[in-house]
Amino acid sequence: MNYEFDAEAKRFFDALSQMVHDFSLEREPERALGPALEANLRDLLERLARTPYLALGLDGGAAGAALRAMRAGEVFATHTPSLFLAVETGTRRVAKLLEAFGTEGQRSAWLPRLLEGKRVGAVALSEGAMNMENDEFETEGRREKGRIVVHGIKHFVVNGPVADLFAVAGRLDGRAAVFLLERDTPGLVAGERVETLGCDGMTCSMLELNGCVVEPDGVIGPMERQRLLDTLLRWEDLALVAASLGLMHAALETARTFANLHMTGGKPLVAYQEVAFKLAEMLAGYQAAQLLAYRAAWTVDVSPRQAGVLVSCAKVFCGETAEQVASSALQVLSGDGYVSGNPAERAYRAARYIQIAGRSSELSRMKIAGDVLGRRR
Repeated sequence: MNYEFDAEAKRFFDALSQMVHDFSLEREPERALGPALEANLRDLLERLARTPYLALGLDGGAAGAALRAMRAGEVFATHTPSLFLAVETGTRRVAKLLEAFGTEGQRSAWLPRLLEGKRVGAVALSEGAMNMENDEFETEGRREKGRIVVHGIKHFVVNGPVADLFAVAGRLDGRAAVFLLERDTPGLVAGERVETLGCDGMTCSMLELNGCVVEPDGVIGPMERQRLLDTLLRWEDLALVAASLGLMHAALETARTFANLHMTGGKPLVAYQEVAFKLAEMLAGYQAAQLLAYRAAWTVDVSPRQAGVLVSCAKVFCGETAEQVASSALQVLSGDGYVSGNPAERAYRAARYIQIAGRSSELSRMKIAGDVLGRRR
């Protein structure tokens, strides 16, 4: 296992970090409200399009693509976890769907604009609950006069209020399919943005499909349901793991800086053993999470069939460790940590999303247990 990056990759990560850092200072996306939420996402997508970021993993399976994407995601999420998740679980996940399962015509029609940062994408997967593991899709397309008419309701659609292109998972001919719908499709209704506990710079909403007409060339599939679900959830889980690393990094650096600069009793806070130990525990947790995340991504690159349980392990460990690291950071920051808006406080709230989105921590544990007991899927 080699997690070392070459000089070119390191230059890219440094440039990406600086670009997103500058954008975050300029726009403060984690505090955005109203129209600024959409404006921030669209502006950042156009800036990202000038870098290799949006096309990561879409280059024909280049060696090390998942590992590079993991590191790039960590760098990105350190500065703005909300927009990282909006880009990764929305726009880039639609692009990955087109690349992996779409026809040549579908890729030609939609992929260039997504990779140019000109279109915001959204994947509509969840229905009655955020996790779809045990439930069939209720959203269904029916063939009528050479077209497909889609009915259904989706919940918690990332980028729902602002997306230009929706990839909606559902059923067609008794099998799983993905319906590609433009924002102006008659019968497509995106709800108002829902208020969430964390990830304040990200927009989510419900999505209604009231007899939306899709041409046959606007359908990906049909295909086997578990294949589609596993693929979508693995991509999302990898993004959530990267986000958790970014949250930990931001919380740790905030606490470390504060402990070195804040004076109490005539000496810096870090001089007190309990604070130093807490920082050490935070660093140990972050480093362990990073190693597990990188190993999972490396395995996706070199042995995809063996990667499922490792991605689940990383999802559970990194998501829960992010909450622990953020909580410790708040303790170090004391009253300053309890004031809303600092990176540690944002990380603490966002860490809850990491644990319930994608495959939840509970369902991930069930998957890991199945592997331990020899019931691999």
